[in-house]
Amino acid sequence: MLRRKRVSFTVLLTALLILALALPVTAAGTYYVRPGDTLFLIAQRFGTTVQALQEANGIYSDIIYPGEALSIPTGTSQVHTVQRGESLWLIARAYGTTVSALQEANGLWDTEIYAGEQLVIPGGTSPRTMAATTDAFSASPQEVDLLARMIHAEAEGEPYIGKVAVGAVILNRVRDPRFPNTISGVLFAPWEFEPVMNNRFWQITPSAEAYSAARDALAGWDPTGGALFFYNPVKSTSPWIFTRTVINQIGQHLFAI
Repeated sequence: MLRRKRVSFTVLLTALLILALALPVTAAGTYYVRPGDTLFLIAQRFGTTVQALQEANGIYSDIIYPGEALSIPTGTSQVHTVQRGESLWLIARAYGTTVSALQEANGLWDTEIYAGEQLVIPGGTSPRTMAATTDAFSASPQEVDLLARMIHAEAEGEPYIGKVAVGAVILNRVRDPRFPNTISGVLFAPWEFEPVMNNRFWQITPSAEAYSAARDALAGWDPTGGALFFYNPVKSTSPWIFTRTVINQIGQHLFAI
């Protein structure tokens, strides 16, 4: 009788152990496996271990498949699903991190992201409630289009941050009492922007990146630090522009006040 109780207890203990291993632990989020992923790479990306991933998902091998959903253990990095209209800068701002940190955590070489894409948020931070600031602009769809057109026309070959910078200069002028107080007023002021003067402004089709840069500038990102002018010193022919105080250089453009 005693032996039978010991056997029953052993069987029960074994069953509980198997059940505990099979049940996923509390997770920080769900990650969908991408082509080329391995448990080791995913563990490195989220600052966890292969064993923790296996325990969290009740798996007993290293085999995973693209599209498979994996629970990420708590205490590791968060996963953010990109929403329509978001950019790396807006996401970085919401989580209190940086664009470069997001790029490094996700193996991104540029700033292009897509709705539905999953991004690893480094450090396990949670999204913050962002208070409205005076830096943010409210713009109509028509104004966004105008801003994106000028960004594309003036900074087509510039890095993404350089595109945002051009948009920021335009918005800085809108804020400054020495310039017109609307986006269209700034863009179409006489003798201000070459693409308007040579009509290229209306002939181009703004890229998706130009629209994204326009939205980031409207959201308050100013990589220039408050510049009111920009120019390419190699191409500029205006003696006056060289008299302005340069406060930043991004790509091929100098930014001045």
